[in-house]
Amino acid sequence: MAYVMAGNDQHQVPRQPTTGALETTLLGPAKRGVKTIWLIGSSIVYWANKEASSRPGGLHLGLQNTGAHMIWIGQRGMKWGDLNTVFEQRLLNRPLPSFLVIQLGSNDLGISTSEKLFSDIECDLLRLHALYPALKIIWSDILMRRYWHNANCGQAIERARKRVNLRVKNLVLSIGGCAIRHSNIRAKESNLFRYDGTHLSKIGNDIYLNNLQGALEQFMRSGGPAVFPQ
Repeated sequence: MAYVMAGNDQHQVPRQPTTGALETTLLGPAKRGVKTIWLIGSSIVYWANKEASSRPGGLHLGLQNTGAHMIWIGQRGMKWGDLNTVFEQRLLNRPLPSFLVIQLGSNDLGISTSEKLFSDIECDLLRLHALYPALKIIWSDILMRRYWHNANCGQAIERARKRVNLRVKNLVLSIGGCAIRHSNIRAKESNLFRYDGTHLSKIGNDIYLNNLQGALEQFMRSGGPAVFPQ
């Protein structure tokens, strides 16, 4: 069972468990100007959430020092088609976040063509932007893998991954959003991945979390570059 931990008050409110899902919410005292960051995604988010809890800076990645707090919504096996439902459900009893970081799409590659996947992403992101214009959408690149499920040709999937990332990055920038590139997470470096070739190792998660922290620090600065790293 997951809990909402409220700052130093230490009271816990039980949530209904969700199969294969992990949501961690840390809420500090209500302050004017606090920026909420939602990070929604599949297993990458699920396992990064667990790793972040033991790091300096904790689940907020040290961003609490800049007046921000993070809500992690990781669901193992999540696909792009789940995004709208997950987002709207979380929005029922919470205010709109300032930033929405999306780490999705990897579980769709090999099942859907890159053209179909991009079309679905485009439709949903334009919808979110129209409904919530104050929401800053951040695209976090689909990561490389050493092994792709449902793939007859890993090289073809890698080409599709690059096409989708590039097109979605350009789309997000066109609607005032931001993009995170993870060029330092490379499939050829086996130590960054677990034995399955799909999920990140502890070292891989550390690099991923460093990328997130650096990107969010940059994006929260007024007038800062919209792509990380520059």
